[in-house]
Amino acid sequence: MSKEEDDPPLIFDLAQRLTRVEERVSGLEKFMDSFQKRLDQLERRLSAVDNKTWWILGSVILGILLTILTNIL
Repeated sequence: MSKEEDDPPLIFDLAQRLTRVEERVSGLEKFMDSFQKRLDQLERRLSAVDNKTWWILGSVILGILLTILTNIL
């Protein structure tokens, strides 16, 4: 076999491998986008919980202060 006969199969094999790598990278990009969307949703939910917690805590503190003030007056 001459070198010229070996080149096309090698190039064809490399092209196939490159295509598979591109497919995997594309799949990984889709996964990362999906993962980022889930993290964003989780962050929004946690900030909502934090806001609710602060409102509840503020209400309790305000209630305690009002109780103390009504007992003093």
